[in-house]
Amino acid sequence: MIKRIVLFVFLFVLVSNLSFATKMSREEVTCPLCGTQFTARVVMSTNNFGGMDHDLCPHAVGYTPIADYVWGCPNCNLCGYPSVFKKEYSNEEKTKIQNWLKENYPPKTEKPKQDDEEEVAYRQNQYGYTNLPSYKRYEIAAELAKLTNKSNYEIGKMFLSATWCVRANMVINKDGKALNENTFSRFMENRNKIINEEGENIARNLDPIEARTFTMADFYIRIADSLEKKEIKEEEKLDCYTNLAVQLRCSGENTKAEVYIKKAEKCKDAEKLSDLFEGLRNSIKQERSYQAKVIEFLSASLNDNLEEMQILEVNLLLGEMNRRIEKYDEAQKYYSKLLENPESLPEQIMRTVKFANSVMDGKDSSQLIDFDKIEEKKVNTYLTQLPYTITNREISRYLSLSTKRDIIYPKLVEIINSALKNPINYSMLITEQGGHKYLLDPNSRSLLLLNDDSPLPNYAVTNALMAMSDETEEAAKFQYDLLDKGLDERVIIDNLSNIAQFLPSEKFIQRFNNATSTEAIVKYLGILKVIGDKPSFEAIITKAEKMLDDEGLKNLIYKDYRDKNRDACYALAESLAFFRGKRTIDFLVNLCDRIKIVHDQIKEKDPEKHCSELYELYERAGTSLEIMFFRHFGFSVAYNRKHDPKELKELVRGFKLIEEPLISFKEWYAKYGNEDYKKIIYEGFKKYGYDILPVSDPKKLYVLVEGLDDTFSAASIQSYKELVRRTGIRKRPSAGLKTGLWGRDARQELISFYNKWLEENISKLVYDENKHKFIIKQ
Repeated sequence: MIKRIVLFVFLFVLVSNLSFATKMSREEVTCPLCGTQFTARVVMSTNNFGGMDHDLCPHAVGYTPIADYVWGCPNCNLCGYPSVFKKEYSNEEKTKIQNWLKENYPPKTEKPKQDDEEEVAYRQNQYGYTNLPSYKRYEIAAELAKLTNKSNYEIGKMFLSATWCVRANMVINKDGKALNENTFSRFMENRNKIINEEGENIARNLDPIEARTFTMADFYIRIADSLEKKEIKEEEKLDCYTNLAVQLRCSGENTKAEVYIKKAEKCKDAEKLSDLFEGLRNSIKQERSYQAKVIEFLSASLNDNLEEMQILEVNLLLGEMNRRIEKYDEAQKYYSKLLENPESLPEQIMRTVKFANSVMDGKDSSQLIDFDKIEEKKVNTYLTQLPYTITNREISRYLSLSTKRDIIYPKLVEIINSALKNPINYSMLITEQGGHKYLLDPNSRSLLLLNDDSPLPNYAVTNALMAMSDETEEAAKFQYDLLDKGLDERVIIDNLSNIAQFLPSEKFIQRFNNATSTEAIVKYLGILKVIGDKPSFEAIITKAEKMLDDEGLKNLIYKDYRDKNRDACYALAESLAFFRGKRTIDFLVNLCDRIKIVHDQIKEKDPEKHCSELYELYERAGTSLEIMFFRHFGFSVAYNRKHDPKELKELVRGFKLIEEPLISFKEWYAKYGNEDYKKIIYEGFKKYGYDILPVSDPKKLYVLVEGLDDTFSAASIQSYKELVRRTGIRKRPSAGLKTGLWGRDARQELISFYNKWLEENISKLVYDENKHKFIIKQ
């Protein structure tokens, strides 16, 4: 369970495309110093979906290839990046480096003689340099870089990679070799019940914006803090403390890891794990020795000619390295330097400084930084820059995610109204280079190529709209009034997709009826589903009946029509799942029947004709009926599909995939279609283990929140519907309008929202029998 939570917290992305996996190849290499041949790993590609530690250590999903960027000769211990092994050395250089290696890093075994059987096995060793731990290869590479007068920055970064490699090895035994199995293998899987529970509690109350900024360090530090206040049974302490020490060590938070190593050592039977504790301490000591080297060389690099982003990176790393070796005052010096101009600071660096200050709280550091004031300053600076920002959307994005909505929203309204009344003249920012006209962004200094005939957009309005993430009725109505002013309608519609429930459907229906492109149809379709009133349904099903008539179905297999209309047809078929009624059911059932008839007619004329669009549309229509079971007919016996259709789509061609649930639906509807839906829903809750009665007990709302995360989609959907009905609180309605309910991020957002709402209001909730919902007692 903890792995599932951590995956969500760290990645927030479902990586299903194997093309993003780390790809490696092999290369036969000849050492330029001693002539030894060995096989090296070559990193072809990797990914960054595993997130990044606060000291910039990257993590890939799957295999992280940090260890493979530096090679090592298994005979003379020459180590470095591939370029080191492809360079031509003079005899003088060879002698100098070989002598230095023999003196400082002599090989531990002699090279076997040529033509010896052992030599053949030696050269066939898949990766000869694995007799040197990866961190030792980086150490040798860094020292050689120093010997050959490389820059302080390059050397410091090599030692930094060495620290990451030690962290990855986790445990180092007495003779200096890395171990990552046997003694501590069970702790790497982290099956500890207490840590699982604490992790569940933390993940449950994270909102998506907070979750996207989390690293392993944030997660396990928070678990450690929560355990400080928790009573743990004596027999559970050793496993719990050791697990947490290993996870903190794995995330590079060694100071906190040492605290839990000491706690574990005081537990009963701790002597059984003495080798593990010693190995953890050895690796921490080794990592800190490299961190001191990083400080030495990166500090010196500040006197060199570094680029602006390198200076930011170096100051961040110097803060992190000093914090990790417990020199808090020195760390704070570099963090404070970063914050001298917070408005120009990348958000990732800001998050790191915030985290560092939180874990140094109470240590011998100087006064902690007031981030609230810093953010307010940054927000005000960005609001001033916003109207003149041409190419850089990071300002709008930062403002859209900021918590300072009380400052931001009124200013955004002011910017929009002012820019509409007196449009900004951007012509002063036009420059010519090489016969072309460009618009100069005064903030980023970047250039935007202009077309001769295109009018300049009102960037102030567009930027302000992109920053307007408020989900209030006031914000919805303000943007609704802007729709007829010829502004960037795409941004307005994106903003309104989550708050359209506050709005009338009239303007959207007009645009939807007039839409001809797939993009426009899908865009307004999303809004109408959120509003969900009777006129919205009438508009949607009327367009569906028109586009999905027999002629439209036949045209789907032809390229021109297919490319223009396919996605709109799919979206229309899916959208009808959210409108209960006989007309909807009759249309979807009839659509499935007609698709099969049209398919057979086409195949009769041309058996080789490709009909995948018809199969896909059939699946969408059948899936809409399934969703209708969940949303409107409760926990129906009609749902008996064994697999997710997308898992089988490549394996099953034709209509078999939807046939069974379609038949089941027809049978179920004939039997239960006229029954009381509420009764069916409550019986469904009971069947799937959710006791939500009596209605008047506010604690039953927690049961519904738990149901939001149920893997059985019917339970999730009905839990959401019941929460909305019982509380009157409808958070992010568009989340429930996707096939199969929600993605993990939207579900988690709702879980967090309702948990926090209940924590604040549970003691004040009273059930109103007349309104059939809870009200907050004032």
